[in-house]
Amino acid sequence: PVHIAVLLDHSQAVRSLRSAFRLGPGGPARAHLRFLSTWTELYDVLASDECDLALVLPCLGCPPTSPDPSLAGLETLATRWPREQVVLFVVRPRPGPHLLRDIGQMGFPYLLVQGIDDDPRTILRTVARAESRRLLRRQLESKRAGLDPEVAALVLDSLTAWPPALSVQDLAQKSGMGRRNLQRVLRQAGLPSPGKLVALSRFLEACVLGQRLGVSSRTRIASILGSGDAASLGHLSRRLANRPLGEFIGSEATEDPFSFVADKLRA
Repeated sequence: PVHIAVLLDHSQAVRSLRSAFRLGPGGPARAHLRFLSTWTELYDVLASDECDLALVLPCLGCPPTSPDPSLAGLETLATRWPREQVVLFVVRPRPGPHLLRDIGQMGFPYLLVQGIDDDPRTILRTVARAESRRLLRRQLESKRAGLDPEVAALVLDSLTAWPPALSVQDLAQKSGMGRRNLQRVLRQAGLPSPGKLVALSRFLEACVLGQRLGVSSRTRIASILGSGDAASLGHLSRRLANRPLGEFIGSEATEDPFSFVADKLRA
């Protein structure tokens, strides 16, 4: 299970989080929540590698009505821990544009705002995105150690973005470059074509959803991914891996999908 350090001092945020992790296959069996009280506790736990992710209230300790909340604790966290392994939970009554802007400029990619996207399924999906990226980064560092950091970030973005890219054009737009430029960058790094990255991202997302919803939920997974029907997922898995999707998810899984995708990141 994924181990999550939780630093929240807001009762509604804690209730939302507990509610999220009580949901079916995506609940307690796949996550261990460790509740902490101070920034210092959080720094110590993360330094000891006892947790995989952190879910944090960025303005911890600030009065809710403070017009200029301090982000000092978050700034320190940003220097000690990968930002993409942190999910921020903003619970100010009306998070103003300056607060959200300041958080965005610090480079934290995962943000939940109370009353907007704090429903259980969105919390689970956001945590799943962060966990997917962490696992895939670990595989990339192991199997493609010499990859340029900017290109590695591009690949991670391509493979873990929600929603996943539907086409090469969609992937190019998400990456902020033209199709030819994207193809050139990937080719020079010895990586697969944009088309194959699109296929790998959909395959990985199907595996992540399957682990949460259950291997029998192929029709629902296909609907979420906009893939048409369950048969299309089977075709995708056999085209990429020459085996059924069920071998990558559920209790009968024989291979880690993140390791498999990392192995496929070659031209």
